[in-house]
Amino acid sequence: MTSSFADSGLRKFLAALSLIAGALVAQPALADAPAKAGIAATIRNDVQQSSTTGSVRALLSGGAVFQNDVVRTGKTGSAELKFLDETSLKVAPGSEVKIDKFVYDPNRTAGTVAITVAKGALRFVTGNQDKSAYKINTAVASIGVRGTILNIVATDQGLAVILSEGKAMVTGSDGKTAAMEAVGNLVLIGPDGTATTQAASLKDAVAQLIKGSEDPARTAAQLLAAIGAVGDAATAQNLQDIAAGVSEAGVSAADLAQAVSDYVQGAVDQASTAGDIINGAKYLNDDLKGGTGKGLAQAADVIGKTDPTTAGAIAGAVEGSNDPALQNAYKAEPTNGIQPGGDNLLQNQQNQQDTQSPN
Repeated sequence: MTSSFADSGLRKFLAALSLIAGALVAQPALADAPAKAGIAATIRNDVQQSSTTGSVRALLSGGAVFQNDVVRTGKTGSAELKFLDETSLKVAPGSEVKIDKFVYDPNRTAGTVAITVAKGALRFVTGNQDKSAYKINTAVASIGVRGTILNIVATDQGLAVILSEGKAMVTGSDGKTAAMEAVGNLVLIGPDGTATTQAASLKDAVAQLIKGSEDPARTAAQLLAAIGAVGDAATAQNLQDIAAGVSEAGVSAADLAQAVSDYVQGAVDQASTAGDIINGAKYLNDDLKGGTGKGLAQAADVIGKTDPTTAGAIAGAVEGSNDPALQNAYKAEPTNGIQPGGDNLLQNQQNQQDTQSPN
C-alpha cells in the first residue's frame, strides 16, 4: 500500500512539473506574438490578410491588422487601414501591402512605421508620431515620409510617387535621392532604380511603368486616379505626361474601360475616385477618354443597383467634367437610367416606383 501511495504521489508530482514546463515553453511564443498595428476601418469586396504563420483569411471591417501582415485586395476590392498612431492607408484595388514594422511611441521619440508596397496603388497619410518614423519600401526605391500625404503606384518594375501634402524623399536603388517639396511633384522610378523628375522624360517613364506591369490597363487607371486626386495642384505638364504615357504604352480604350470600371467599383470612396479619374483623364486623347467614360458608366450601372445615390454622384462628376468625349461615351452605356444631369436620378427612382405600383 505504501508503495502504491508513493507511486501515485510521484505521478502527480511529475504531471505538475510537465504543466509548469509547458507553461514556460509557451511564454516565448506569447512574447513573440506580432504587435497590433491597427484595424481595417473600411473593407470593400475581396480583401485578404496573410500572417507570419502562413494563414490566409478574409479581412473584414473592424478586423485587427498586425506587424508582418500582408494585405491583398482583389480587382474590385479595397481597404482603408487605420493604425494606432492615426496613420491612414487606403489600399486600392489590385494591390499588395505588407506591414513590415509598427512600433507606436506616444512620446514621439522611438516609434517606427515601415510598410512595403509590392504592387498596386496606395494613399498614405502619416500619423502623429515623429516625422522620421515613417518609411515606405518598394521593389525599386524607398520613401522617407516627412509628415505627408502621398499617392503611390507601384509595380515590381517601377514606381510613381505623387506628393499631395508635406515633403518626402525618394531614394532609388541606385542610391540617388529625389526631394519632393512641392504639392503635385511627380517622381518616376524605373526598373534600374533611377529617378525621373524632368518633364521632358516623364512621358517615357510613365509608358515604361505601365508596359512593365502585370496589368497595364489597371496601372494606367491607378495613375489617372493618383494624379487626379491631387486636384488643382497637379500641373498641366504632369497631367499631359501621364496622358501621353498611357497612349504611348499602347493601352486600348476597351482595356482602359474595364480597368476604370473595376477600379471605381472597388474603391473605398467610389464617387470621389470617379472624380479623381476624371481629373486625371483631362489630357487623354478622345479615344481613351471614351474608354474612361464607358468604364465610369459600367461602374455606375453596377453600383446603381444597390446604391443609386453614389451612382448619381458619379453621373454628376461626369456632367461636371464638361468634356464631350467623356460625356458622350458615358451616355452611350446603360446605367440604370442614371445619366449626367441632376434630374435623371430622381426620374429613375420615380420610374422604379411606377413599375412596382399595383395601380
